Amino acid sequence: MMCLHRRFLCTLIFTVCLFGTTWSSANLSSSLDYSITTPLYKEYWLDVGTNITLVCNLSNLYPNSTQWIRDGQHRDQATEFIRDGNFVILNVTKDNEGHYTCTDGDDDTTVFVKYRLHVRQSPGPVKDVKVVARSVMAYIMWSPGDSRGYDITNYTVQYRVKYAALSHEGNLWQHIHPNIELKPTSTFVDIYLLEPNTSYVFRIWANNKLGAGEIVQVEALTKHDNTEIQLARHLLIGLEDFDTRIWLAAVTFVMTTLLILVIAILWLFLRECHRSPSLLSSTLPLRLRKPRLLRTPAELLKRRIRPKLTESSRRGDSFSSDEIIELVPNIICNPTFDGDASSRGNNAADDGSHL
Repeated sequence: MMCLHRRFLCTLIFTVCLFGTTWSSANLSSSLDYSITTPLYKEYWLDVGTNITLVCNLSNLYPNSTQWIRDGQHRDQATEFIRDGNFVILNVTKDNEGHYTCTDGDDDTTVFVKYRLHVRQSPGPVKDVKVVARSVMAYIMWSPGDSRGYDITNYTVQYRVKYAALSHEGNLWQHIHPNIELKPTSTFVDIYLLEPNTSYVFRIWANNKLGAGEIVQVEALTKHDNTEIQLARHLLIGLEDFDTRIWLAAVTFVMTTLLILVIAILWLFLRECHRSPSLLSSTLPLRLRKPRLLRTPAELLKRRIRPKLTESSRRGDSFSSDEIIELVPNIICNPTFDGDASSRGNNAADDGSHL
């Protein structure tokens, strides 16, 4: 009986140990598979002409068994771009843009790392280019194209005569007049000083940090209009020798002079205000001034008559009712009327009559 119990206990212990080993192995295998089937993902933005190395052996699990897949197509292991399992790209171009995947050499489903490459380059061609030609000028319109990574810094427009000889000066590409830089927001430009009834070739391209973009060329034939030709001779004279720096200097001089005049006027005004505070108070807004009491005509009359009566009573003079009645309308009609002065004038006249 003891022997049977011991055998049963040993069998139970062995079964538990075997089950535990199997369960831990399964968990380890599932965690290892999860780490392998969850690859890293990296995204790069590159400039044209640069070099890059895409590293595959990041986890050191399979150092000698790797292969590269680009956009679903296998890359040859013998190519010179693969070194030690890493994918090397020299002098990056637009054709190198895409998805790159590093997998196990024996199993495509085992992915180690994924890359996404974006290649920045010079701008694409402008769109919807139109030329409206007149007799001595042309009007060019366009729409912005693809910047391809970097923002557009400016546009360049040139023109030349189409059928000019190679040795002729007109065959050389000429810049617009005046030679100004077209902003990235520009969508049109005027070209002056053209010859009437002549075929011209115009070309335009955008520029960004990496350089000039793709060139777009259009042709146009100028018209022969005597009225416009005569008008252009007067309006466009001297345009070829026009220098924007002179115009900028003149505008700066005028603005500086105006600023100095404004400062001088303000300084003189403040100085006068300090000398006479009444001037400053008169220039203040109404809400900042001290309010004045409004008086009726009767109150004003009392304030003017009372001092005169008091002064006359001190001198022993007396006003009759007729004199007061006569004084009232004079004060109302003429606030500066002085009753004492008029009385003194009347007294002097009476003394003269006695003499």
